[in-house]
Amino acid sequence: MSTFDNWQKEFWNRLNQQMQENFKKQMEFTQEQLKKQMEFTQEQVKKSIELTQEQVNKSIELTQEQARRSLELAKKNAETYLEQHNPTLAMIEFERARLLRNFLRE
Repeated sequence: MSTFDNWQKEFWNRLNQQMQENFKKQMEFTQEQLKKQMEFTQEQVKKSIELTQEQVNKSIELTQEQARRSLELAKKNAETYLEQHNPTLAMIEFERARLLRNFLRE
Protein backbone atom coordinates (compact mmCIF):
# COMPACT_ATOMS: atom_id res chain seq x y z
CA MET A 1 0.00 0.00 0.00
CA SER A 2 1.32 3.42 -0.91
CA THR A 3 1.73 6.35 1.41
CA PHE A 4 -1.12 8.09 -0.32
CA ASP A 5 -3.37 5.04 0.12
CA ASN A 6 -2.58 4.98 3.82
CA TRP A 7 -3.24 8.68 4.14
CA GLN A 8 -6.50 8.36 2.19
CA LYS A 9 -7.69 5.50 4.37
CA GLU A 10 -6.78 7.35 7.55
CA PHE A 11 -8.35 10.55 6.24
CA TRP A 12 -11.68 8.80 5.45
CA ASN A 13 -11.66 7.09 8.84
CA ARG A 14 -11.17 10.41 10.62
CA LEU A 15 -13.74 12.13 8.42
CA ASN A 16 -16.26 9.37 9.07
CA GLN A 17 -15.62 9.53 12.80
CA GLN A 18 -16.00 13.32 12.82
CA MET A 19 -19.25 13.10 10.87
CA GLN A 20 -20.58 10.51 13.30
CA GLU A 21 -19.64 12.71 16.26
CA ASN A 22 -21.26 15.75 14.67
CA PHE A 23 -24.40 13.77 13.93
CA LYS A 24 -24.50 12.52 17.52
CA LYS A 25 -24.09 16.09 18.87
CA GLN A 26 -26.83 17.34 16.54
CA MET A 27 -29.17 14.55 17.68
CA GLU A 28 -28.46 15.33 21.34
CA PHE A 29 -29.13 19.02 20.70
CA THR A 30 -32.36 18.22 18.85
CA GLN A 31 -33.52 15.90 21.63
CA GLU A 32 -32.79 18.58 24.22
CA GLN A 33 -34.72 21.18 22.22
CA LEU A 34 -37.66 18.80 21.84
CA LYS A 35 -37.58 18.07 25.56
CA LYS A 36 -37.61 21.79 26.39
CA GLN A 37 -40.45 22.41 23.96
CA MET A 38 -42.46 19.52 25.39
CA GLU A 39 -41.95 20.81 28.95
CA PHE A 40 -43.01 24.30 27.86
CA THR A 41 -46.08 22.92 26.09
CA GLN A 42 -47.02 20.82 29.12
CA GLU A 43 -46.71 23.89 31.36
CA GLN A 44 -48.89 25.93 28.98
CA VAL A 45 -51.52 23.18 28.93
CA LYS A 46 -51.43 22.97 32.72
CA LYS A 47 -51.91 26.75 33.04
CA SER A 48 -54.72 26.66 30.50
CA ILE A 49 -56.49 23.87 32.40
CA GLU A 50 -56.11 25.75 35.69
CA LEU A 51 -57.47 28.95 34.13
CA THR A 52 -60.39 27.09 32.58
CA GLN A 53 -61.16 25.42 35.92
CA GLU A 54 -61.10 28.81 37.65
CA GLN A 55 -63.49 30.21 35.05
CA VAL A 56 -65.82 27.21 35.41
CA ASN A 57 -65.80 27.56 39.20
CA LYS A 58 -66.59 31.27 38.97
CA SER A 59 -69.37 30.56 36.50
CA ILE A 60 -70.84 27.94 38.84
CA GLU A 61 -70.65 30.35 41.78
CA LEU A 62 -72.38 33.09 39.79
CA THR A 63 -75.07 30.70 38.59
CA GLN A 64 -75.70 29.47 42.13
CA GLU A 65 -75.85 33.03 43.45
CA GLN A 66 -78.32 33.99 40.73
CA ALA A 67 -80.40 30.90 41.52
CA ARG A 68 -80.44 31.80 45.24
CA ARG A 69 -81.65 35.32 44.42
CA SER A 70 -84.27 33.94 42.04
CA LEU A 71 -85.41 31.47 44.71
CA GLU A 72 -85.92 34.26 47.24
CA LEU A 73 -87.78 36.34 44.67
CA ALA A 74 -90.00 33.38 43.68
CA LYS A 75 -90.86 32.73 47.34
CA LYS A 76 -91.67 36.41 47.87
CA ASN A 77 -93.78 36.51 44.68
CA ALA A 78 -95.64 33.34 45.67
CA GLU A 79 -96.51 34.87 49.04
CA THR A 80 -97.57 38.15 47.42
CA TYR A 81 -99.82 36.40 44.89
CA LEU A 82 -101.32 34.25 47.62
CA GLU A 83 -102.09 37.37 49.70
CA GLN A 84 -103.67 38.94 46.60
CA HIS A 85 -105.92 35.89 46.20
CA ASN A 86 -104.33 34.91 42.90
CA PRO A 87 -103.78 31.16 43.33
CA THR A 88 -102.71 30.53 39.73
CA LEU A 89 -99.76 32.92 39.85
CA ALA A 90 -98.99 31.87 43.43
CA MET A 91 -98.74 28.24 42.26
CA ILE A 92 -96.51 29.20 39.31
CA GLU A 93 -94.12 31.07 41.63
CA PHE A 94 -94.23 28.22 44.15
CA GLU A 95 -93.26 25.76 41.39
CA ARG A 96 -90.47 28.07 40.23
CA ALA A 97 -89.16 28.24 43.82
CA ARG A 98 -89.31 24.45 44.13
CA LEU A 99 -87.38 23.96 40.87
CA LEU A 100 -84.75 26.49 41.92
CA ARG A 101 -84.35 24.78 45.30
CA ASN A 102 -83.86 21.44 43.56
CA PHE A 103 -81.31 23.01 41.22
CA LEU A 104 -79.36 24.40 44.19
CA ARG A 105 -79.32 20.99 45.89
CA GLU A 106 -77.59 19.36 42.90
